[in-house]
Amino acid sequence: MKSGPPNNPWRRTGLRAIAEVESGVKSWMKSWMAGRTVQITFFAALFVLLCALRLPLVDRPIRDVDESVASIIASEWLQGGLPYRDAIDQRGPVTYMIFALTFLVAGIHNMYAVHWALLLLIFGGCYLLFRFGAELGGALLRSEAGGPDLATGYLAALLVAICTYTYKRSQMLAFHTEWPVLIASSLGMLLLWRVLRRDRVDEHPPWWPLAVAGLALGAAFLSKQPAVFDSFAAGAFLLAWQVRQGRLWSGQTAVRVAALAGGFFAALGLCAAYFAAHGALGDFYLYFWEYNVDHYAAVVSTARKIKGLNPFDHSRHYLTANPLLFVAGGVAVLRLAVEWIWRGWRAIDGRAMLALWFAAAYFGASYSGRNFGHYFIQLIAPVCLITALLLRELWIGAETLRRWAPRLPAVARALLVVVVAASLAYSLHRFRRDMALFTWDQAPRPRVAQEALVAYIVENTAPEDRIFVWGYNPEIYVLTDRRPSTRFSNTNYLTGMLPWENHRKGIDTSEHIVKGGWDLLFAELAIHPPQLLIDTVPGNHRFYRKYPMSKFPRLEDYVSEHFELETRIRGRKDRPYYNVYRLRPAGMTGPAGRL
Repeated sequence: MKSGPPNNPWRRTGLRAIAEVESGVKSWMKSWMAGRTVQITFFAALFVLLCALRLPLVDRPIRDVDESVASIIASEWLQGGLPYRDAIDQRGPVTYMIFALTFLVAGIHNMYAVHWALLLLIFGGCYLLFRFGAELGGALLRSEAGGPDLATGYLAALLVAICTYTYKRSQMLAFHTEWPVLIASSLGMLLLWRVLRRDRVDEHPPWWPLAVAGLALGAAFLSKQPAVFDSFAAGAFLLAWQVRQGRLWSGQTAVRVAALAGGFFAALGLCAAYFAAHGALGDFYLYFWEYNVDHYAAVVSTARKIKGLNPFDHSRHYLTANPLLFVAGGVAVLRLAVEWIWRGWRAIDGRAMLALWFAAAYFGASYSGRNFGHYFIQLIAPVCLITALLLRELWIGAETLRRWAPRLPAVARALLVVVVAASLAYSLHRFRRDMALFTWDQAPRPRVAQEALVAYIVENTAPEDRIFVWGYNPEIYVLTDRRPSTRFSNTNYLTGMLPWENHRKGIDTSEHIVKGGWDLLFAELAIHPPQLLIDTVPGNHRFYRKYPMSKFPRLEDYVSEHFELETRIRGRKDRPYYNVYRLRPAGMTGPAGRL
């Protein structure tokens, strides 16, 4: 129904003027949005947001136990040792390298600098996902020949900044080994997309960016093993794209697959060559791969692994804490399935790449059956790109509602903004107590026993003295800046305890003891006798009451022969927490006792 006389000249003039003003505003906004000024302003504001969420604080040096292990390995590396040989852990070497580079600039065990490095790494990830989102938006929402859609890029960057925070403090604020995965996998996928997108305008796009993409995906795998599923997604998308183009059995496919796989295996080969050159290839293989496959992953049953794929099976799950990402990721996978049914290979486009990447990353993060929030850092990049693209698509699609009523697009967009804002506010509100903005002036929760122990060690040892901690408390080495006497910065590899898995009474963990570990322990204690030996059993720190030294006769005899109890450190309610033994003045004559 028309709201005014059809031939009213004043109405026509007014509408024309309004249309011209609207067109001018849109043109100006488009020009302004495309300018460098808005990008600089946006990323400056984004950096402030990141600081408000996760500003590093000097009085909170360690945010998770995993940081301690990485710090010890990096510091040993800088002091002439080697990961997996002189300081062991089962994660990949990329994170240790970043820690080492940070310490090289800021000093060994400078965890404040590590957390600044993490903030800057995430900020760089925001920019990388901005570029990725803009290119995807331009290709999928405009045309294959269209320029970048910066609005999609801004949305992706904003989502990354927020959603790299919205989970538990120890999972999102700590420098976990999944953070380099986010960067490396995103770079690999972006390079893959750029090469394949050029098929429409270039019959012979260069192959070398695919080799670089493979290197990046290899670096992701060398940071965290489950990142290999990101590589599977990249390979699957490459092959699907070639099928869509009708070139699966062509020489081009062979070259592209060889370039992508060659880059991946080149990264692995360079890493293996480095450790082989230093006589530590066997150690690298043992801890990076064999220990994870035969022990860490094997302890979880297949039924539990399958059950772990269900996000509702956990009382707390990263995706249920971020419902906006949850819904968008589900929509992307469902959409790919539906379009595949109706369109076949024509459904293979940028959205399909993101859906495959998200599904693979989710599987990689979930298949272990453990609901550790930092595992899900692996899927943040694809799901944030999916969400940004979906929101931008809904925003543009709202214009089609104008045929029903002139104001419907504005109403629909306002509703979309409200839903998105409410969802993000919900996620942020759940973890508001961890925000640096609200906690920077609050004293951290005191750790009475640990703080007393650290003070005692610093006061009663020299900086060059070594110590040995029996238990799972590697923070002691970092906080005291004392080197471990052995490669075992935690003794889980000697007791067979797999953190949070087999610590309960009645479970025999001996099958998970590293073969030859006890011989290595005593050989290294003979070379670097510790001035102090700290026993964490009295306080049952991380369930170590199950492993008293008396349970290991060889260790018990060694301690009784070479050490004497010097003091007991007490914790809350004056309960004994640590026993501290000192090396007898006569020195150590070598391990002795029963085998």
